[in-house]
Amino acid sequence: MQTGLKEANDSQSASSAFARAAEFYLGAAKSFPSDDEKALVFATVALEAYCFGNRSLRDVVIVTMWINDLVPKTGQLWEHSQISVSRNAQALHAQQFGLKLVQAKIEGRVTETSIVKPKALVCDSFFCKNSRDL
Repeated sequence: MQTGLKEANDSQSASSAFARAAEFYLGAAKSFPSDDEKALVFATVALEAYCFGNRSLRDVVIVTMWINDLVPKTGQLWEHSQISVSRNAQALHAQQFGLKLVQAKIEGRVTETSIVKPKALVCDSFFCKNSRDL
């Protein structure tokens, strides 16, 4: 992720770095049992990397659906862990973003190939010009 942020002045390099980061974070998330809070943490970071890396609606929705599946599993076991407050806030943001994406798709505002980002990630540089602000 840090490499992608440092290379944000070159959109091709930055997108490539974020894509690599997303794959590493997804791999890390998959290496933990689905009820381990680290799986949820890494999945939400992967979602962020997908958004920074200009992934399509189709790819982003798949990760948000996976996060939706992980939330109840991790909540049962890790309800009072040290990172539960920040983890829950990140997961809630991801879930809300996923719902907005589905709603935008139903309304015809985006297609499966649209590049989408949550408002919190949209910036004013050329790196973000072609994204949909949801």
